[in-house]
Amino acid sequence: MQAASSEPASISVTTSAHGASVRQGSVVTIRWQAHNVPPEGTVELVAQKTVTGRILNPIATSLPVRGSYDWKIPVFVPQPIACARDATGACVNDMNPNTTYRIIVTVSMPAPPPSLPPVLATAMSNPFTMLEHVGP
Repeated sequence: MQAASSEPASISVTTSAHGASVRQGSVVTIRWQAHNVPPEGTVELVAQKTVTGRILNPIATSLPVRGSYDWKIPVFVPQPIACARDATGACVNDMNPNTTYRIIVTVSMPAPPPSLPPVLATAMSNPFTMLEHVGP
């Protein structure tokens, strides 16, 4: 167990996209490091559409307080079903191309179900633009 600290818990995050444009189907490396967090803390990674603020399904959960994750960006395939559309013109929960995203990293402590885990710290990456997939 880590010694108690008077400093608050915090977490930092960087990505290989770092403000650039990336194509769907490519890999973005996400790196994070928590500070003043017990080693039993866990990290969750999610993507957020910056134009709408919508947080999408988790990329990864139950990760260690320090590490990296290679995320293969999903390729957008429009579905021929009715859905609620957002400001980007896509369905609310879709990760559509030509839209700006950021990664949100949250560190929390495990909690027994049905309790929600207490969040210790959150950080956001620099935004990046996701471009359309090219190729097969």
